[in-house]
This record gives sequence, C-alpha cells and structure tokens, in this order.
Amino acid sequence: MAVYASRPLRATDYVAARAASMGAVVVGFVWLPHLVLLIGRAWTSSEGFGSYLGSNLDLLWQTGLATLVYLVAYGAPAFLVAVFSSRPALGVFLYLVAFYSVVVTVEAIASAGYEIAGLASIPELAGYVKDWILGSNTDRWLPEAAGVDPIVSLGALAAFATVTWMIVLRRYRSEL
Repeated sequence: MAVYASRPLRATDYVAARAASMGAVVVGFVWLPHLVLLIGRAWTSSEGFGSYLGSNLDLLWQTGLATLVYLVAYGAPAFLVAVFSSRPALGVFLYLVAFYSVVVTVEAIASAGYEIAGLASIPELAGYVKDWILGSNTDRWLPEAAGVDPIVSLGALAAFATVTWMIVLRRYRSEL
C-alpha cells in the first residue's frame, strides 16, 4: 500500500530536507543553550520558577527569531558552498576565506566613506537585526551607520537567502 502512495523525489523536496537538517543542527547549537540558561536562571531565581519564567518568557521568541536570522546569514552561504563543493575540507576553507574576505573588504569600503556598502556584509546585517530583535545595542553596525533601518537589513538577508535557494534548486534540478 505504501508504494502506491509514494511519488518520485523532486529537487525541492531534497533541498528542503537538506536545509531542514542543517537548520535543526544550527538551532540546536545556537538556541538550545538560551533555553537551558533561561530554565537554569528560573530554577535558581529568588522570585520563584514560575514567576521568573513568566516575566522573561519573551526572551524565548526573541532569541529564537535571532537564531533564525543567524541561520539565514551564516547558513545560506555555507549551504551554497556545501552544494558545489565535492571535498568538505576544501569547502570549509573556501567558505571561511570568501566569507571573511567579503567582510574585510566591505569594512574597508565603508570606512572610506561609502557606508551603504555595509549592506553587502552578511554578519553586519545579522548583528544589526539581532540587536533590533533583542532591543539592545551591542555594537555600531555598518548598516546602522549608513542610516539603513533594521527591516531593510532583514529584507537584504531574505533576498540573499532567496537567491541562494534559487541557485541551489537550479543545481539540483539539473541532477535529479
């Protein structure tokens, strides 16, 4: 009976499953410690477990949303490199060199007076959006210096992820 209900694997199914598995790992490494920390603080709080948890429950969705921002920012280029790299060690090396070369180049261009170049720095966008979500200001981000709103930075990250998704789908449509 199960054979009759099955269908051939499509490229979108494969890419979505691969992205979901990478997302589960990243969320496990980035967001799960926040959850453990919140529960630990609630457990040792003088105001009681339930009171502390109730008053700080908004941190869960904020850190969860910030985790998704970082997943898009760092995961999309990693996913792109993983798709096109046949050797994992070489792929990791290329990811690190390309990613941080772009960061250094963009920072140099922005410091020369072209602050709008900060929109090309993925870590700067992610950090700026993270600060916006958490309501903090931990650093002076390049998009902020250029006068760009956090929602525009979020849109730039979404556009980057969409382009990455389309490139990866095109790659697998030619293979499957």
